[in-house]
Amino acid sequence: MSSRKERSQNKYRGRSKKTGLLARRRIDLYRLADGVLGSAFFIVIFALFCSARVGYFLLAALIMMPLVSILAAFISSRLLCVEISAPFEGSSLEKGDNAIVEITIKNRSILPTPQVRILTKSDPRLEAADKEIAVSIAPRGKHCISLPYTALLAGGVSIGVSDIYVVDYFGILRFGVKGLPQNRSFSFGIIPEIKEISAKTPILEETMKSAYGEGNSDDSVEIPSYGASGFPGYEYRKYEPGDPLKRINSKLSAKRGELLVRLDEKPVVSGVLFILDAEAYGGYEYDKRIPMAVQNLLETSLGMGRTLVSRDFGVTFLYESDGEWKSRIVRTERDLLMMRNELSFFRLHLDVNGLPGDRIPAKAMIPAGSSVICFTVNPDEELINELSQTSSGKSENIKIYNAMSGEGRSL
Repeated sequence: MSSRKERSQNKYRGRSKKTGLLARRRIDLYRLADGVLGSAFFIVIFALFCSARVGYFLLAALIMMPLVSILAAFISSRLLCVEISAPFEGSSLEKGDNAIVEITIKNRSILPTPQVRILTKSDPRLEAADKEIAVSIAPRGKHCISLPYTALLAGGVSIGVSDIYVVDYFGILRFGVKGLPQNRSFSFGIIPEIKEISAKTPILEETMKSAYGEGNSDDSVEIPSYGASGFPGYEYRKYEPGDPLKRINSKLSAKRGELLVRLDEKPVVSGVLFILDAEAYGGYEYDKRIPMAVQNLLETSLGMGRTLVSRDFGVTFLYESDGEWKSRIVRTERDLLMMRNELSFFRLHLDVNGLPGDRIPAKAMIPAGSSVICFTVNPDEELINELSQTSSGKSENIKIYNAMSGEGRSL
């Protein structure tokens, strides 16, 4: 398994950008050479039949100008100072919100710079307004750029500047700026929406049946209190923004003239585990389907969670973050909204070690006989084998949702 992943990585490893001296496209060089040779031919004719002194001076200037242009670009690339920052790095964004990356370029030279090109690091989730920016900076001058990014798809994302280089006046060569800061990438989270998922969806309906049949959940919240009459009753308080609307007692609210919500909860019927598999496959960075698939994984899991919670099922989300598995229990609408914010930084990764047993959390985190739905973009044989070992002989309790195809099935 590890050799397969290593081959996939090596296939794409050569695509990384290089810094330093970068040549133009071959067709542009041919075009430039054709123009220079044509000009040189007519200058030589002028020198032979009109004025040799003027003609050969023009020929020397024709040859020297590209060299001077290249030298000026090289010197400018060494005398530029660049600062890059993102004021709200690490924050969560709603779809449609903007993130700003600020770029400041200072020219320490006494000469104006040739064209300075800034290549932005964009992503389908958080798209830059401009993929490439061209500027020129005055002597001893400073140029400030505020680059807006628009949040489009849910999930964790890194944006920033991939490269900055100086192009000579003739466009022959370009030189990477030496004074680039080490940190040119900034992380943001884009909050997923909660899909409307019908309880009649096959994978969800089967999960509820198996969970209800097992009755394996040890999770419950406060049992309803009993009034003086001996019948179960509830305590109430005034409505606060963020309280689930379904917990408002309309009759009591109308009687007292203010909105009242029920405090205590019924015990959950049973529990369901949601495992969010974050492992991808070699070359996934270049697969255009991945951003939409990650959004589908997040929003479908939240939608199914809301459907289960509304039917008094408990839901536990298990997902990997910063190399560690985290467990979050969802029992109410408020829990679901908090889960939504946490998942805004969810992103895929590639396991370079290829070690078995790391696609799902440890068995200690998964109670025996649990009803499980595993959400993934890579439902390969490795994942199926690990889930099978976890099922303890009850594979019908485990479902896999393929976020790439939008289909679910039993293990």
